[in-house]
Amino acid sequence: TINLLDCKPAAKKPRSKKRSLEAVGSSIQLPLDALGLVMEFLSPRQLYNLAFSCKKLRARVTTEMVVKSAFVDNCNAKKTMEYLHQLLSIKAMHVPSPLRLLRLVNGKRCEFCNKSRVRHVRTRIGVFTCKTCIEEGGMWTQPSNHTSRKAVLSHRRVIVNKYAARIWAEPRTDATGERIGCLVTFQDVDRIFDRVTKRQDTVDSYIQQNLLAPSDTNEAFQEFNSVYTDTLARSEKIAQEQKEQKIAKRKKRKQIYLAIIEKMIEDLKQLLDEPYRSFFLKRRKIEHHKDPTLYPLVQFEVAYVDTMLRPFVVSPSSIRKNTLVEIGHAIKKKISLLTATKFVSLEFLSDEDPFEMALNTHFSAKFNDVKSVFKRLEVPKLNRRGFLEMLEVPESRYKERRANKFFSRLEKGQLISGLASLYDDDLSWIFVGNTAGEAAWRRKDAARDFWFGALGVGGDRSDQQFRAAHAITTARLARGDSSDQQICAAQTMAAARRIEVEQFGLAQMQQIRLAQAEQFRLAQPTEQNRRLQEQWDRHFALQKDGVGK
Repeated sequence: TINLLDCKPAAKKPRSKKRSLEAVGSSIQLPLDALGLVMEFLSPRQLYNLAFSCKKLRARVTTEMVVKSAFVDNCNAKKTMEYLHQLLSIKAMHVPSPLRLLRLVNGKRCEFCNKSRVRHVRTRIGVFTCKTCIEEGGMWTQPSNHTSRKAVLSHRRVIVNKYAARIWAEPRTDATGERIGCLVTFQDVDRIFDRVTKRQDTVDSYIQQNLLAPSDTNEAFQEFNSVYTDTLARSEKIAQEQKEQKIAKRKKRKQIYLAIIEKMIEDLKQLLDEPYRSFFLKRRKIEHHKDPTLYPLVQFEVAYVDTMLRPFVVSPSSIRKNTLVEIGHAIKKKISLLTATKFVSLEFLSDEDPFEMALNTHFSAKFNDVKSVFKRLEVPKLNRRGFLEMLEVPESRYKERRANKFFSRLEKGQLISGLASLYDDDLSWIFVGNTAGEAAWRRKDAARDFWFGALGVGGDRSDQQFRAAHAITTARLARGDSSDQQICAAQTMAAARRIEVEQFGLAQMQQIRLAQAEQFRLAQPTEQNRRLQEQWDRHFALQKDGVGK
């Protein structure tokens, strides 16, 4: 017999790490020429990490490789190349080596203080430095006789700060000993000026001979400028092609969306009756919307239908056949509700009640069919002067709320309340009519204030509330009461008059007031003006007694 507890598993053979490492190493060996091709397609940070991994790869970095890599980044590195090209195109700075270019496009901090963060090289000097080092480090200085040295300072290869006529102070080098910055410095201005005035030399020849700068035709300048120009043209061409492809792709996607929407509308047509089919599905295309997944490409003219179909217009793939059937039944239900309650014919309004008679007289010519009711739901909200009112919610949301309130009141049998909801519960205009003038506007304002004061705070109002509001408003207008707003206006005018009396004197202001009151009385001889006149008389009587004391 064999005891299983005494049995031990066979020992595993250890893996040979040396063999595996050799196998991996042999699989990644590439010739330097192949690595050079790979380096041309790397981003600035990837190229930096690869180039500074060994001397051989560092020696293969070229100006063309760094410039192309900077355009791949398309951010601060591209801006650095742009500013360098502005200086190198006029041969005004030392040509940076490929390794310095690579450090510039990957720089994050000032190369002098190594503290402040810097995004790209400075525009006029081509050095990766911060503002603090420029202002406090003495990089710029102003020649004492800069006006007389204008012939030198105005040369294209001499960089001068355009705000204060300052010039690069002294020659500088980076951490590797490479000369950086502008070619001509402060100490060279006087020497160049003396040589030029004595006609012994020119600015270009002095820069080439004494400052050891390359000539205008040097290959170093031409290499960078030509590579930058070619790369910029190629990148703009690629960007234009990508833009055109994006526009074509967007246009194609719009066409697909519109085809799905049109199919949805054709399916919905079959669910609606013929008299209302074209009316409810009347629509217009919105061409200026770029992204059909965020904004609708089609807008229906009937707000009630547009509210129901908007989610499916934005996302046509989410539409289902049973959803279309539900939308068709909902539209039919609203039409049948209007016909069943006889809302369009206004038969629910009696000829005995004055309030209902006024409503019948006004609305009989406005509502001829079901379409006229839905058209009224599209009218935007107006203020008391007939202008568009600023809403706290979008207009589409406001129209949706109005339609929901209207059909909700009809379902509850509150037909007068539903009729008022078409006009935002404002029926105060039936007390005034279509008269014009300042007196008519004041009467309209008073009727509006009385009306909403009698209705109370907004909510689900009933027919009885509107009848009560009609009665209260009629009574207050018959008594000639002033609205709260007019009382506040009168108090404001009284305070202004009190200040005028203190300034000009009582006698002069009384003469002015009597003349104005006479003109006001002749222009608008109403009961309300008579009451205001009595208020002013009492006010000035009190003022006279106070002045006399």
